[in-house]
Amino acid sequence: MARDRDSVFKDISTLSVGFLIAQFIPFLVQIPLRRIFEIEVFANYSVYLSAIGISSILTSLRYESAIVIPKEDKDANAIAISTLFLNLIVSIIILALTFLFKNPLLKLFPFSDSYAGWLHLCPIGVWLISSYNTLNYVLVRVKGFRGISVNKVARRSAEGTVHISSSIMNLPVGLILGDLVGNFVNIISAIFQIKKKRFVLRGISVKRFFYTLRKYSDFPINYGITSFFNMVCLLVPILIIKQFYGDEVAGQYDLARTVLLLPNILIARSISQVLLQKTTERVREGQTFTKDVGTVFLLTLVLTLGEMIVILLFSKPLFTLLFGMKWEYAAGMSKILVFGFAANFLASPFSVIFIALRKLKLLAIWQILFSLIILSLYLCKNLDETSFMKLYSSSMVFIYSLQGFLIIFISRKYHQSVTKG
Repeated sequence: MARDRDSVFKDISTLSVGFLIAQFIPFLVQIPLRRIFEIEVFANYSVYLSAIGISSILTSLRYESAIVIPKEDKDANAIAISTLFLNLIVSIIILALTFLFKNPLLKLFPFSDSYAGWLHLCPIGVWLISSYNTLNYVLVRVKGFRGISVNKVARRSAEGTVHISSSIMNLPVGLILGDLVGNFVNIISAIFQIKKKRFVLRGISVKRFFYTLRKYSDFPINYGITSFFNMVCLLVPILIIKQFYGDEVAGQYDLARTVLLLPNILIARSISQVLLQKTTERVREGQTFTKDVGTVFLLTLVLTLGEMIVILLFSKPLFTLLFGMKWEYAAGMSKILVFGFAANFLASPFSVIFIALRKLKLLAIWQILFSLIILSLYLCKNLDETSFMKLYSSSMVFIYSLQGFLIIFISRKYHQSVTKG
C-alpha cells in the first residue's frame, strides 16, 4: 500500500510540476497585460472564455471521459476517434449558428458592442480545446502524465508569446489569438506524446462509430449533462456580473477569480487526473482506494488552508503590487470569494470518484442542483455587488460541502462491498 501511495504522489508530482510551470508563464504574462490593457478588455475576454468553455461540452458530450474505461486499447481508440469526429461536426454547426443567430447569442454571451466580432472566433476555440481534451484522456489512459505536463508548458509558452506581442502592439484581439495558438500547439504536442507511448490512433468504420456512441451513451446522458452544468456553474457568474454591474466590476471579478483558481489549476487538476486513472484501475481489479484518497485529501486540505491565509491577510498588497492600483477592488473581492473557491478546491478533485464507480446519475443530480442555485442568481439583480459576491460564495460553500458528503458516502459503500467480497 505504501508503494501504491508513492505511485500516486509521483504521478501527482509529475503533473503538478508541469502545471506549475505552465501556469507560472501566463501568470507572469498577466502582470504587464493587466497594466497595459483596460479593464473592459479582460471583461470581454472572460466572456469569450466562458463561451468556449460551456460550448466545448456540447461538442464532445463528454464521450472522451470514457477513454479510460475499456480494458482493450482498440475500444479506447474507437472512443477517441468517435469523439474527435463529433468535435469537428458540432464545431462547424456552432460556427454557422454564430452567423445565423448572432444577436440572440450576443444576449446570451454579452460581448460589448466593440467586441461583438469576437463571437465568431469562439467555434475555433471550441474545436481546438475539445480536440485536445480528447487526446488528453488518451494520455491519462496510458499514464502519460509527463507528456501532459509537457503539453501544458508548450501551450502556455506559445500563448504567452502571442499575448506579449499583442500587448506591445496594443491589440486586444491578441488575447484570443494567443488562446487559439496555444491550444493548437497543445494538440500537436499531445499527438507527439501519444506516439511516444505507442498508442496508435486508427480510423474506424461508420458502423463502429455509431456502435461506440450507443455503447457509452451513459456518459453524455449523465456525465455530459453534469459537465455542462459544471461549466455553467463555473462560467455563468461572470456573464451575470457583466450584465448586472458592467465591464468594470466584471473585469475586477475576472482577476479575483483568476487568482483564486490558481491552486485548482496547479494542483487540483493534477490530483483529479491521477485519481481518475488510479481509482478506475483499482475498481477494474476489485481493489479498494480509500487509503490513497484519504492521504491525498489531507494534502489538499493543507493547501486549501494555506490559500485562505494568504488571501485573507495579503490580498491587497499582492494585487496592487503585481497588477497595479486599478485592481485594488479585485483584492477586496477575493477576500469574500475565497471561501467558496476554497470549498471548490477541496472537493472538486475527488469528483472523478463518481466516474470510477459509475455513479453518474448521482453526480448529475448534484450538478443540476448546483446549476439551479447558480442560475437563481439571475433573480438577484437588485443586490449591490458586494452582497451578490457574498451570496455567490456562500452558495459554493454549501454545494461543495454536499458534494464532499456524497463522495464519502459512495466511497464507503464501495469499500464495504470490496472487503465483504
